[in-house]
Amino acid sequence: MGTGTFTATFSENWSRWGVSEFDGTNYTVIYVNGTQIQRRVLPTGTTTTVQTFTSLSDMACFTYSPWHSRWYFHYEGSAQFGGSAETAGYAAGTHTTTLSNLCQSTLTPVTVTVNSIFTAPVVNNQTVFCGQTASLTATGGNGSYYWFSDPAGTNQLSTSATYTTPALTSTTQYYVRSGTTTCASPMSTVTVTVNTNIPSPTASGTTINCGQTATLTASGSPSTYAWYADPAGNTLLGTGASYTTPSITASTTLCKVNFLIAGNTDL
Repeated sequence: MGTGTFTATFSENWSRWGVSEFDGTNYTVIYVNGTQIQRRVLPTGTTTTVQTFTSLSDMACFTYSPWHSRWYFHYEGSAQFGGSAETAGYAAGTHTTTLSNLCQSTLTPVTVTVNSIFTAPVVNNQTVFCGQTASLTATGGNGSYYWFSDPAGTNQLSTSATYTTPALTSTTQYYVRSGTTTCASPMSTVTVTVNTNIPSPTASGTTINCGQTATLTASGSPSTYAWYADPAGNTLLGTGASYTTPSITASTTLCKVNFLIAGNTDL
């Protein structure tokens, strides 16, 4: 042990425990001293602090398992790790191993591939017009479905087999997987392509007698309709597939255009 004072915490007032090390040059011993884990170089006595804690109680019995990369310890009473009587626990640790037999072969890596117990869902891409929603249905998974707006799976949207998107104005991707936790299936990606070329509606003119009203009907658009009194779209008369005019005494031309829903202000 060399010379000098060696101070370590007692366990049950009779024993002191430590772990010996050899780093290829120095022999050292690691032990508990109060609230610190310390390392002492033998035989010089040079001491350094490995880690400082707030309360270790009478912890003095501890060891290290290189097979599990863990520190195992025991103490009596109350410490910062909890407990009130006899407490045993462990903490993760690291170590370096040096081969003593120089005639050994080089190490050969062996890979263990872990397959998910869940099957990735199948979902078909869709194309919608601007302002429409898309109904996406996942099949083929062998667990519950989880829909996300991002490939990392941080923003969950739904836990049903079918997910209905909000009204879309641009092409958007969604992600779905089967199962949860670390054994969940890989993410499946579905693309909803938004077609901004909304077809123009059609509507036929009509003939009425002076002073009568006329009911006009538009068709051919996937979205709702808006009726205007001018080609610039400045004077809105009504919305819907049909529009009934007021009493008309002269020939009049009304303008009809598609009206984009979902808060889109483009007309």
